Amino acid sequence: MLTESFISKVGEIRENKQALVSLMNEIDESKRQVKARLTAISSGRKEFTELSTKERRVQIKKMQDKLVYLAEEREYIRSLIGEINRNIKAVNRAKNSRKEAFCHAFLAAAEDMLDEETFLALESKAAVIMSIRE
Repeated sequence: MLTESFISKVGEIRENKQALVSLMNEIDESKRQVKARLTAISSGRKEFTELSTKERRVQIKKMQDKLVYLAEEREYIRSLIGEINRNIKAVNRAKNSRKEAFCHAFLAAAEDMLDEETFLALESKAAVIMSIRE
């Protein structure tokens, strides 16, 4: 389950692909550190020999839970990056395959055929796509 603080942190950078990639790299680094510590505890390295069996099991369980949580965070960010990439591809496809006049005609047709709520939602989505920073 993703925390509110994580959701709000990601919400601030939601449309900034580079910031999302950077955050995903931080999560990957955290996962590597947790896995290394988990391996060290599981293999009984010297620095962890003073832990009782129960304490070691508790530590291992906490780290496994942390890995699951980090995987959920990473997947959430990966899906946002995928959405940005899909939007970028759609814009590039539209730029390369259609003339500007067609875009204006399409906008006029959408405004004429769609109800106001749907048109405003479409217009809002277009504004979001246009504001994406790679």
